[in-house]
Amino acid sequence: MKKAVLLVALYVPTAFAQKPSKDKFEETPGDRKTFKETAEIVKEEEPNVASWLWEKQMRPTLEHAGDRTSLFVLLGTAAATSLAHQSDSKFREEYGDNKGMTQANSSIGAVLGSGFPGIALAATQLYIDTENGLQHSRAIAFTALTHISIAATVNRKRPNGKGLSFPSGHTSSSFATAGSMFYAYGPWVGLPAMAVAGYIGLSRAANNAHWLSDIVAGAGLGIFWARASAQVGITKDKDQAQWYPIYQSSEYGPMVGVGFEKNL
Repeated sequence: MKKAVLLVALYVPTAFAQKPSKDKFEETPGDRKTFKETAEIVKEEEPNVASWLWEKQMRPTLEHAGDRTSLFVLLGTAAATSLAHQSDSKFREEYGDNKGMTQANSSIGAVLGSGFPGIALAATQLYIDTENGLQHSRAIAFTALTHISIAATVNRKRPNGKGLSFPSGHTSSSFATAGSMFYAYGPWVGLPAMAVAGYIGLSRAANNAHWLSDIVAGAGLGIFWARASAQVGITKDKDQAQWYPIYQSSEYGPMVGVGFEKNL
């Protein structure tokens, strides 16, 4: 079987979550269940929240975070970050102090990348599109936890003299959202979302909040968790089209792209 690969657009929708069977709750006249019996059925059908979070949400995401594709994303992120680090000072001189973007525009980027718009979007998805809302929520949560852990450990100084610079939290959360949009709804929604995420990242450099390498690392981190989360619950079919992220370094700088693959 031949395989066609087109490196243009990104990501697959998530097949996730099944509604629990309610057969056991059906009653016939004269066969009323006691509260205790009903509680036991609920316990059997619906595990507690902590168990559900771990078994259905966290553990599957972590498992996919350790697969081969995730490793490639991490290696690409590390390479691109290292390359960008060499241009941190030069980029700061040419683009910082709002030389590359006005103060008004960089302020808009700071608000958009604060995390609240992404959380609001995920909450809306949970209501109208639960499967993709869960996917997006997982990506945001793991990105935030990882960003906080790395930032606290590295404690790199920002261009403005403050701490916790690496990686960029605004950039990582915005790319987690953008990547989730790619996986959920395809390139027509994902590409504009990626453009907004890129704008947010650049706005952080313009107002001296981050170095270029902070932004590149943040982008890779968001894409990493968006991809890992989107794989949860997917049953791959050999004839199914696959969208996936491409993130690697080159002699011209870090490259973020999307790919499409389908067996013929």
